[in-house]
Amino acid sequence: MDFEVNFQCFSNAIGIVAFDGNAIDESATTCEATAGVEEFLLNQINIAPNPVSEIATLTIPQEISNAQIRIFYLNGKKLFEQHISEENTAIDFSSLKTGMYFYQIYSENELILTKKFLAE
Repeated sequence: MDFEVNFQCFSNAIGIVAFDGNAIDESATTCEATAGVEEFLLNQINIAPNPVSEIATLTIPQEISNAQIRIFYLNGKKLFEQHISEENTAIDFSSLKTGMYFYQIYSENELILTKKFLAE
């Protein structure tokens, strides 16, 4: 089965998880830099509620233009993507099984953020 993999890395206070196209590397020491988006704008990006059960709201700052969200399984396989045109966008997660997932936010086709969320 062929599938496109775009997941690159996720970082938080605990550490960094990277995906090289074949496997997840939990010993990575760096993540790809964000595409010129200020740190305070990145801190405003959020999916709530988290954990999600059905519909959740993605909040992004108005200053982030031409945005897109991509959702990934923990193994890096892309589930879906959606164009984001408003500061608060409802996303249907009702088809997801219980577990951890990653989402990436792109602006002008440049990766700016990777975060995780839980589905229940």
